[in-house]
Amino acid sequence: MNSDVHAILKEIKVIIWDEAPMQHHNGPEAINHTIHDLFKNRKTFGGITMFFISDFQQTLPVVPRGSRAQIVNTSLRRLKLWRDVEICHLTQNMCLDCTPESKAFAEWLRVSSGSNLTPEKTVKLFPEMHLPQNDIQGLVNAIYQDINQGNKPDAFFLECTILSSKNDTIDQINQMILDRFPGEQTVVISADKVINHNSDAYPTEFLNSLIISGLLLAHLTLKPGCPLMLLCNINPINGLCN
Repeated sequence: MNSDVHAILKEIKVIIWDEAPMQHHNGPEAINHTIHDLFKNRKTFGGITMFFISDFQQTLPVVPRGSRAQIVNTSLRRLKLWRDVEICHLTQNMCLDCTPESKAFAEWLRVSSGSNLTPEKTVKLFPEMHLPQNDIQGLVNAIYQDINQGNKPDAFFLECTILSSKNDTIDQINQMILDRFPGEQTVVISADKVINHNSDAYPTEFLNSLIISGLLLAHLTLKPGCPLMLLCNINPINGLCN
């Protein structure tokens, strides 16, 4: 109340909430209650127009070890204010140009809603979207060509990315690609320790074996020239530090 943010909210007419279906419905409800307290009125979102933007065919809110029912119950459709939501549809893909190839690709993307499937209910890919060697080895060969021929410029890795939905698969692919890098391999080990009176009960080997969501692995394998992604800069004064 009476803060700079409160003053800004008084001037706002529209709030755009991107990737809304990926958020727990408690988020918009909390915003609604907060605006009620600040504006001292009971209008939905204090009379501010809310745009919830995204595609409901994308990833739903993440519920660790949650069942299908638990995940659905966290979605935006379970919002108490959903009865006040007006659904609008976008019909033109502004990210694509108007060439026949782009229109064909846009039409093909409807497979996400169950359209354009084969009679066997499978997805038919364009010839340029799959490899003759249909395995991980063929994928690595195609994306990271000549990776064993010495250091590559930084711009090379900006165009080379392999995505996977599972961390275990990513670890395997990372190691496969790293093995192709020339040079000596170095393993950097994290500094794990327990700070309490029972610290002797947890040996370092046990701590290093734990795989916890949100924390890095205990062992980081490196080679000269391999790309690194710095997720958190712990000490900016000393440069890039983690």
